[in-house]
Amino acid sequence: MDEKGEALLTRLVSVSRILSASMLDMPAHRRLSVVTSIATAIHSQHLPIICAVLFEHYCITWQRNDSNKG
Repeated sequence: MDEKGEALLTRLVSVSRILSASMLDMPAHRRLSVVTSIATAIHSQHLPIICAVLFEHYCITWQRNDSNKG
């Protein structure tokens, strides 16, 4: 991969992290339009990157409900 391609992927991961961190702060009716805009702006081969970053953020911030405590 050339330098331009690596810069694009780095930028895409950065934008995806910002998106995932602010997803719950966005009004629900805007989320789909933002994700759709990003998805149409990139090639379909890069779509798994956005999905992976969203899933990573979900896993990091997920609070497990441990019913054995208490």
